[in-house]
Amino acid sequence: MIEVQALGGLEVRRDGKRLPALPSQPQRAALLTYLALEHCATREQLCFLLWPDRSPDRARHALSQTLYELKKDLGDTWLQVSGDEVRMGEELSVDVEALDAALLEGEHRQAIRLYRGPFLAGVTLGGGVEFERWVEATQTRLHRSIQSALREVHAKETDPGERIDAARAWVDHDPLDDEAQHALIAALGSAGRRAEALDQYARYKALILAELEVEPLEQTVNLVERIKGGDLAETGAHQTHPAPSSENSGPETTALQTPATPAPRLVIAPDLVVLRLIGQGTTGSVYLAREPSLKRLVAVKVLSDELAEHETARARFEREAQAAARVRHTNVAAVFRTGTAPDGRPYFVMPYIKGVTLADRIKAHGAFSAGEARAMLAVLADALAAAHQVEVVHRDVRPANVLWEERTGRIYLSDFGTAGVLESGSDEIIRLTQTGELLGNPEYISPEQRRGSPVDGRSDVYSLGVLGKELLLGRRSGASEVQKTLPIEDPDLRKLLDRAVAERPSHRPSARELATALAARATESRPPQGLVGRLRERRLLPIIGGYLAAGIAGMGGLDQLVQQDLLPTVTYRIGLATFLAGLNATIVLGWFHGKKGRQAFSRTEILLLALVVLAWGVAIALIV
Repeated sequence: MIEVQALGGLEVRRDGKRLPALPSQPQRAALLTYLALEHCATREQLCFLLWPDRSPDRARHALSQTLYELKKDLGDTWLQVSGDEVRMGEELSVDVEALDAALLEGEHRQAIRLYRGPFLAGVTLGGGVEFERWVEATQTRLHRSIQSALREVHAKETDPGERIDAARAWVDHDPLDDEAQHALIAALGSAGRRAEALDQYARYKALILAELEVEPLEQTVNLVERIKGGDLAETGAHQTHPAPSSENSGPETTALQTPATPAPRLVIAPDLVVLRLIGQGTTGSVYLAREPSLKRLVAVKVLSDELAEHETARARFEREAQAAARVRHTNVAAVFRTGTAPDGRPYFVMPYIKGVTLADRIKAHGAFSAGEARAMLAVLADALAAAHQVEVVHRDVRPANVLWEERTGRIYLSDFGTAGVLESGSDEIIRLTQTGELLGNPEYISPEQRRGSPVDGRSDVYSLGVLGKELLLGRRSGASEVQKTLPIEDPDLRKLLDRAVAERPSHRPSARELATALAARATESRPPQGLVGRLRERRLLPIIGGYLAAGIAGMGGLDQLVQQDLLPTVTYRIGLATFLAGLNATIVLGWFHGKKGRQAFSRTEILLLALVVLAWGVAIALIV
């Protein structure tokens, strides 16, 4: 008997004896795990799964070698190779199959006991992209199945103590599950354990703020307010938080009634927990969501209800996902996968980039220095070159379609909604525009695109040139300014931008040529990184140094006046308090406004300055 335990790690036993070396052999472990669950596969399938980057001959040789080694580990009877087919023997026990059988029979508690952790947790197996996708899909399926089992067990419990235990097990399975946390808080509150309920809420709020940088759901906040107010019931028996299901269900009786029934959570896909709306456009909405199985935040773009009924709009939306997926570049917002929501609307999943658009940055920051602009343009030109290499033209390059990541300062090219395939490409060009219809923003698109003529990558270069001038001006450049030479310190950058916005496409450089030319000097003036770099960028040390020099000189003069009895002693104390308050205000203003260019006031800055003024007022009151 071969026993394969793949939940919570990987352990293989033959006739009750553990085979410790097998999990440390990546290729053998990958092959065994796949065959244990799928039972049989062709040689061609296995080569594609495990060695996609090798030539067919080398992949078949690697498979033959791995099968030979695996047979030595398991014995000839447990692994059967017949012609092109490879299969496992009949006497095989797999914990994943036992868990699936328990779920099928409605034995939810048994399934929960069998689930010792995520599928192949902590195990690094050798394999290609398709094998990794298979592992990820299995992890997601099992995570979702156990989540449903825990929900069922919790819903059926009537004893308050057992109900709390069931909810706690649900939270332990996924502490970031909003529904599970809500259920546990409600169970504790219904049982009269107010302090524990509030403590659980505090831990939950701190966790999601730290991990996801989001606030608890509104219905959970309302629930906690009821608990704080002492509105408790002693006999908790029913679920207070709706499951994330698109199916309509009848009214529920709750032991701890909330002021109103929480609105059902938007369901896009079974393995996506939608947290909130983060963007709304003319073509659709973008939601912040979480993939519980992979414990990561993602952005999900969904086509609007109105456009979902139009074939052309659906085709454009799907083409956006396909175009972005074709481009492989670290500064292009990737597409993880696509799908169709239960209501029939198409969607695609992207990485969540916490930050703002470059248009927002320009509005807040004002004009960028030539060095900063060059560094950003070099990155974007390189991203466009990668797109053009796979025959994709963006056709809507502008600051609003560039994302700026707050934590790292990295920028990403996004929104391939108007992208097209080059006519010279291997695919036929997809024409989805109506006669006279203009795609792209008129302020940024090239003359040939404005005329409706065929475009290639040099049209994107033109748009990038317009974007570059906007970075340097700190505002949109009018139509009359696009062709004007900017009076900037960097003559090389000035010439490159002038070439990029040339009227005739043949006079413009390619994106690759532009990227190479920009990168030649971008490294000399790359935007600063880290705390020291940010201090230099904001010129904080010179600002503080200047203030200290003037302030200390002023305090010295004030001290002399006090020593000569020309001013009362309290004047010196008031001056010292004012000097210290001014130092704090200088630090705040320097941090938010020390960079070159115009920066808008933020709420954080205003709050900090208000606190400085308040502290100064309290100090003066105490002195006087």
